[in-house]
Amino acid sequence: MTSVARKDWRFRWRDTPRWLRFLVVLALVNFVVYVIVAGTHGGDAWNGYTKYGRYFVSEHGHTTEVSRTFWMYSYYHTIFLWITQLSAIIAFGVYYINAQRR
Repeated sequence: MTSVARKDWRFRWRDTPRWLRFLVVLALVNFVVYVIVAGTHGGDAWNGYTKYGRYFVSEHGHTTEVSRTFWMYSYYHTIFLWITQLSAIIAFGVYYINAQRR
């Protein structure tokens, strides 16, 4: 029985394509900004609600009233956060799997 030696492949940041590095950095920066903004304003719109024309963000059971403009920003930032995080994870996973096969 012959054993086939598998090529030793290690991850190196500098070897990743620029588009993937950009996407990963964008996702990380977006996450940090999201955490800071949600933390300083009492939560996010995704966990908050609107009632009688008033807008509330929520975090860990605490609710804070905010302007409609901030609520809309928070709502869309949450959606963009999910898009960037999932895109970076999937792209990095696909790249890693394909790089190991080479």
